[in-house]
Formats: sequence, structure tokens, C-alpha cells
Amino acid sequence: IYLLDQEGRELVSILRVEEGRDLPQARIALDSPVRQAAQCARERRELLFDMDPDRENPSQVPGTVRILTSLFAPLMVGERLLGVMTIQSPRRHAYGERERDLFRSFCAYGAIG
Repeated sequence: IYLLDQEGRELVSILRVEEGRDLPQARIALDSPVRQAAQCARERRELLFDMDPDRENPSQVPGTVRILTSLFAPLMVGERLLGVMTIQSPRRHAYGERERDLFRSFCAYGAIG
């Protein structure tokens, strides 16, 4: 989970977990041309990425599990962007319509909370 900073220029992680362990805080510039969370925030829409296992993923965090599917959604209250939530998987095509519906619900509840 990333929240938009006070100036509206960066996404700051408030919760990053991989395989049950916390990852260090991260900051992503909203104008980053390669970070998928930044793209989701700028476009204010859900984004699903299925990566080719033979290609480098410029959004991959060094030292983490190789991600082949990423799902991002903006955390919105009305027209106001609060941040971005993401889930990721080492499997290709990991998120079908059912999983995406559940994720949308989590994002809506998270934004309200």
C-alpha cells in the first residue's frame, strides 16, 4: 500500500510485505516513467500487468521475488487520490475476474478506512 505524500509528488509505502516479511519503506516519484504504481496513480485506474518471464521488469524491486503478474488500483475517495494498492504474484495470469473483483472491494474499503 502506497499513500500520496503531502505535496502530491511521491507515493510512500506504508505496508510492503513479501512472503510474510516486511520490506523497507519505498518512495516512488509520481512522474516515474517506469514504476507501475506511479502510472496507476497518474491514470487513476486499475492496471493489470502480465510480464514476459524472458524480459526484464523495470518496476521490479531489487532483492525481491521475481514478479510475473501485478495488479494495481488507485485508492480514491470521490475524485481525491489517496494512494495505490497493489498485489503481485510470481505466476503469470494470476488474477482472474473473481480476484480482481475482490481486490477492488479491498481497495474501496481501504480508501474509506
